[in-house]
Amino acid sequence: ARDTARSIRRLQDAIDFEVLPENPPSLYFLGDLHILEYFAAVSEHAGCGLLLDLAHLAIFQKARGLEPCDGLDDFPLDRVVEIHVAGGGEVETPDGYRYIDDDHRAELHPDVWTLVEAVVPRAPRLKALCYECEHNDATATVETFRRLNELFPAEAP
Repeated sequence: ARDTARSIRRLQDAIDFEVLPENPPSLYFLGDLHILEYFAAVSEHAGCGLLLDLAHLAIFQKARGLEPCDGLDDFPLDRVVEIHVAGGGEVETPDGYRYIDDDHRAELHPDVWTLVEAVVPRAPRLKALCYECEHNDATATVETFRRLNELFPAEAP
């Protein structure tokens, strides 16, 4: 985490823009450290904000046998500047292993919705939410956009 933070600081200094590290999509991680613990340490050491991909987090949680929101209580949600969400379905291998496939379908996995509803109200620096739905027919995405928009009530005039 410290090495990653040093790289982020160097990059931020070189380009004079904030760099937001993003938690990656993967079913396999080495070590016992929870992905949220790792990125909390990166953010603390680099003094940077974070891009929290909730679809990737749902994949990690399911792969580890955890509940969707496990680890969020100790995670610095005040450092989250951007959130990504994407659809994904559960896949089962021939030997019975079930996982969430980050296939960017129009419908978000229920665990992603659980995370969205838990994180958005607790992320005071949140400036952007990106719904990754690039290969879907536009009509298939309307309901997800509507539901996401409901999380951000219009400000009073």
